Amino acid sequence: MLCSAIKYHTVIDAMTANKSLKLWKFKLEMEEWAIAKDLVAVLLQYKNVTLFFSQDSASVATVIPVMDWIMSNLHYQMGKVYHPSLAVAMILAHKEMDHYYSFTNTSTIYHITMVLHPGMKLEYFCNQKWTGKWIEEAECLVQEEYVVKYEKVADESNMTPMRI
Repeated sequence: MLCSAIKYHTVIDAMTANKSLKLWKFKLEMEEWAIAKDLVAVLLQYKNVTLFFSQDSASVATVIPVMDWIMSNLHYQMGKVYHPSLAVAMILAHKEMDHYYSFTNTSTIYHITMVLHPGMKLEYFCNQKWTGKWIEEAECLVQEEYVVKYEKVADESNMTPMRI
């Protein structure tokens, strides 16, 4: 709806300026139209990310890179000066996303998936400049998971006598 309003803002301005229609109290100033345009641009980015996560092809291994992209690119300080109201809304959205994104730190699944993913490995975290402590922790989690769940099974399968 906001996209349509922006598209037809000249017509809307003409309608709200018409005294006989008694809509003048709804007339938007140029600054308000600019805020609306910025809002549409920001919301479209959030929409595209939401659609990405709604796909069947979204996987655990794609969550962290996409969230890293979101956290670094959909930020109110990324080069464009936004109206304070829009900047505050973006701060709140960023805070909310960060809240849910932080849950990946408590999930061994995310750590292990990223470390074992052929295109990610620990190199991904180094490239993203994650802390050395976090990278070491992720590596240890993979090693611990292997020892607890797979090492014994692997050893037992090697000890099973082969039948000829």
